[in-house]
Amino acid sequence: MPAIVRAFFMPIRPELIRKVIVMKYYSLLIKENGKWSPEFGDFDKETVEYERGDILEYSGHAARDLKIITTNGTQSAIDSKVAALNEKEEEKEMERFHDSNEDAACDLYLESRYPMDM
Repeated sequence: MPAIVRAFFMPIRPELIRKVIVMKYYSLLIKENGKWSPEFGDFDKETVEYERGDILEYSGHAARDLKIITTNGTQSAIDSKVAALNEKEEEKEMERFHDSNEDAACDLYLESRYPMDM
């Protein structure tokens, strides 16, 4: 049997299939007002890094306010990763408040999140 015909009947190794199907999607996140949100995304990491450089150069954002995350590219995967990062940020904020003064910190945190009308 010729080699070309034999290639069509050869089984494909599962690890090769997984590499082809699962592609990494890179999302550039920007942190504004303490919350992360997606700004740009692409399957090519270099493109996302280039965009990050442009934002650093022209927008005035600090490097600590930019983050590149990796997902499978679905909107739900991006949203869940962003939500997890925002949850972490809120936990850090609570810890900062608690470290300085527990009772006053809780009151200040609650007032900042739920202002009372007077």
